[in-house]
Amino acid sequence: MTTKDITLWDFHQDENREHLKDSYPRQDMLFKKILRLMSKWGTILELGFWDGYLLNRLTKAWFDCIGQDISEKNIELTKKQWGNNNVNYLLWKLDSKIIALDQSVKAIIASEVLEHMTDDELHEITNEMYRALPKWWYCILTFPARENLSANSCSCPNCWEIFHKWGHKQVWTEEKIRSTFKQFSKINTSEFVSRTKWTDLKSIVLWCMKAIWSYLLWINKSFLVILEK
Repeated sequence: MTTKDITLWDFHQDENREHLKDSYPRQDMLFKKILRLMSKWGTILELGFWDGYLLNRLTKAWFDCIGQDISEKNIELTKKQWGNNNVNYLLWKLDSKIIALDQSVKAIIASEVLEHMTDDELHEITNEMYRALPKWWYCILTFPARENLSANSCSCPNCWEIFHKWGHKQVWTEEKIRSTFKQFSKINTSEFVSRTKWTDLKSIVLWCMKAIWSYLLWINKSFLVILEK
């Protein structure tokens, strides 16, 4: 990831943190999935942890948790937000290497992260995740399904550079998932429609309409991928 990527990441995570609450339903889904997959005594590493909501839930469920993020400011803000919640927060270097390898990690989470990487970065982090996991344990991933990158592109009014408004670089398909993670022994793939945090009846109705629309037209969906080494 470049300095520009970090600047964009900082804006979405640090300057505009309130919108991160919209990701809580997805993270609640991941929390339930993790509880079904593994013992509560394992160590979990989350790469790109948003505002730390999922890590906070996992520590309360007796998991040992490590959070790595490319933004130093986000790490500081997350520590303040959740207080002393026993998460070990670490800076994730730009070379995409996982630095938290000094203990046995039973699961690695990367939710809405891998779509931000270049091909070289993706290749490197995939190898790192495989190397970091013991045999039989899991990588738990989510990212947009079959995204049209140009549909979410915008132009800077100052320099006119075209960029994806969330910094996405990868388009994920079933075939790409199989080829990218081929060294893992098992690849389980499913799809879901993201929703925002329930606030009122109107939000529930709007999400239901969006879900129906997405399934009918095969758009606005995300992949949930569970890899087993």
